[in-house]
Amino acid sequence: MMLADLNGTVITQWSTQFSEKQKTPKAVCARMHEGLKAMCQESGMPLRKVLHLTAGAPGITNVHTGVVISAPNLKAWDDVPLRAMIEKQTGIPALIENDTNLAAVGEHWHGASAGMDDFIFVALGTGVGAGIFLQGRLHHGSAWSAGEIGYMGVNGLPREALRVRSIGQMERTIGGAGIEREWLRVLKRSGKGGKTVLAKLRAPQIFDLAQDGDPLAEEVLRYAARVLADCLASLALLLDPETIILGGGVGSHPELCRCTQKLLEQNEFARPTLVASSLGTQAQLHGAISMSLSAIESTLLG
Repeated sequence: MMLADLNGTVITQWSTQFSEKQKTPKAVCARMHEGLKAMCQESGMPLRKVLHLTAGAPGITNVHTGVVISAPNLKAWDDVPLRAMIEKQTGIPALIENDTNLAAVGEHWHGASAGMDDFIFVALGTGVGAGIFLQGRLHHGSAWSAGEIGYMGVNGLPREALRVRSIGQMERTIGGAGIEREWLRVLKRSGKGGKTVLAKLRAPQIFDLAQDGDPLAEEVLRYAARVLADCLASLALLLDPETIILGGGVGSHPELCRCTQKLLEQNEFARPTLVASSLGTQAQLHGAISMSLSAIESTLLG
């Protein structure tokens, strides 16, 4: 969490780890309230002076109603009235937005896409998603699912129907867990599987190995980059962005960015420039500040 003044200057931050029992909507709201009070106490700011809250949700979110329609990576997060819950918990007006959309807003506010009207922020981590800016505005679509690229199909895999409360094919393939499954498959084929240190590597560590020249890790990197490049080329054909920003714990890895850009450069067109997120894990927080400032301004101006 991040607390800022009306100029957007960050005053202080607070973070925590959630246990499984603390990941329910009610527990998350209580934990957020706890974090807010901790930041106010640390900064010497009375809680009553906090004018607005913006929170990000990892799934399809109706911004108008403040309802999280579906967050497949979390249990019991279907049709959650998160805005109403936060406002009841804290007594402060709130706004709820998809977390990747918030990251896109943060990058547009003062990050890698500052000043750009047409760009896409693509996040790869536990989940896979995109925040889309068209003509200087965040694009949600008619049913709030614009940018849910984790549900896109993957070339070579069987076609499957889309289920809103299930994890999509693209996310299962190049989300962090999907890359780690591919790594285990490659290790097993090479005879290096089993309970070894290599088998416990996370996706960014696998890409680190690839950067160091490990041939098995390079194979997994090429696999992930190919799937990602196909996805980004499709986005480029549809939306023609000036730049695509790669973020998230997996997506921002420089070796994945380099390898994917190389594949895109084989195209005569639909070959957008790829850049890594300049705000890193703080992109969503800066996006939340930007949206809260806009909400406060709208309220003051009537």
